[in-house]
Amino acid sequence: MFDILLKIQINGKEFSTSTGEWINKIVDIQTRLLDDVYSDFTEDLAEEGKKIIERNLFTGKLWNGEPAAPLSDGWLRKKGHSKLFFYTGELYRSILTQKLPNGAEIFIADGRAQIASWLINGTGKMPARDFFGLQPERVDVLIKTLLEERFSMYGRAA
Repeated sequence: MFDILLKIQINGKEFSTSTGEWINKIVDIQTRLLDDVYSDFTEDLAEEGKKIIERNLFTGKLWNGEPAAPLSDGWLRKKGHSKLFFYTGELYRSILTQKLPNGAEIFIADGRAQIASWLINGTGKMPARDFFGLQPERVDVLIKTLLEERFSMYGRAA
């Protein structure tokens, strides 16, 4: 799960009726609305991250965008094709997201978690093909893009 700190602060002036003067005022906003925005934001971020992981699986790439090790001759004969990460398609369909109380997560469904573990870590007979994850630079771009989309109606995103 991604930890994102979203702080909104408003700097302005407030008229004091007791002194009859304008005073500087700084307000930190934390409302239920912001909780909803944060929740929606993390769900959107998880969905976009899931799409990147699925694209990596579909194109035979590792989490860092590098090509994965090719299949062995034995697996090529068994599968009848050289498409990495695809045998029945169950692994591809098992990449899921879910909402959590404080955000969202991307995960592999229980039925395919062991296979994913073998692929990610490798075995004595198979090289590691770590497909599950996101490059930090990609996450930064996703966050920036989603923030700009989400807050474009209010002006420039932070």
